[in-house]
Amino acid sequence: MKRNRFLLVGSILFFVNLFSQTDSTLVTVTADGYSYVSEDEILQTAKDRAMKDAERNAIEAGTGVYLESFSRVNQSVLIDDDIRTWCAGYLSSKKVLTDVLEADPPRWHTKIEAAVKCGDMNQYLASQNTEQKAGTMDVAVDFAVLAERRLADGNWGDLNVGEGGELKSFDKFQVLLRPHTDCYAYLLFYDSAGKASLLFPSKEAGESTSLKKGSVVRVPGDGLYFELDDNPGVETLYLLASSSPLADVEWLLEKMEKAGMDSSANAALSRSVATRGIGRVVPGAKASFTLTGGKKVEKVTDLVTGKGALTRKLSFKHTR
Repeated sequence: MKRNRFLLVGSILFFVNLFSQTDSTLVTVTADGYSYVSEDEILQTAKDRAMKDAERNAIEAGTGVYLESFSRVNQSVLIDDDIRTWCAGYLSSKKVLTDVLEADPPRWHTKIEAAVKCGDMNQYLASQNTEQKAGTMDVAVDFAVLAERRLADGNWGDLNVGEGGELKSFDKFQVLLRPHTDCYAYLLFYDSAGKASLLFPSKEAGESTSLKKGSVVRVPGDGLYFELDDNPGVETLYLLASSSPLADVEWLLEKMEKAGMDSSANAALSRSVATRGIGRVVPGAKASFTLTGGKKVEKVTDLVTGKGALTRKLSFKHTR
């Protein structure tokens, strides 16, 4: 994926040192939020809306600290968007300073002091260097999701899982990865309850992100499956594949956790993940799976291809 480059001058040298420690990515700001009140509106609704406005303004003010430390010399709008996507933060804590109904004009006014967690610019710069080196290298991975469901007769039947598909509570699924090129792979999961997790590599199992051409990885493992809980909603898998290690996966997970069920935050997250480039998806080779009951099935995989670093996103509905 092509990235827009920029020149860092002067203040950036001080800036990188200043934000090199984790605690330094917490920025304390104050922000106001307002919500006009209509005649027939419940005051609590206006109050909640004003708080949301204050929180949004706090995040924008906190992450804006990063942009003020740059001298931009080329394609400034695109550069700003790129950095804002990376640095998009969340509120680590907040304290309400003002929470009143103002009479003229009739509006609710909320003012907060908030600690905003921002992305680490050292990680951003590291990712830029990594992607610049990897940008012209091919990446290709077979990707398949197989689900199974216990049938009325007690046996297990296989289910196809595609974009926009549907699984039920207590269905089980497994993910297959088979690289056609040496690459680094990460499998992220954002569940219906708003919880983010790194499915692969598993730290507990000591798995490596580095995959060799022709190897086969089954997540969570050979003969093992993830089981859906009883929380319906939308479940999303993200495969990130790159010819070089990615520097920001932990930050992505953190942002996914804090995004919760807020649609605007989820949209920002999707943009952030998508900056790796959308992988081209074509039919791949068949892969064999063994269901819990021992039945063998074959499934045609998706072959995800691209340059440098890419994303394959798959969302499905989770019903009861």
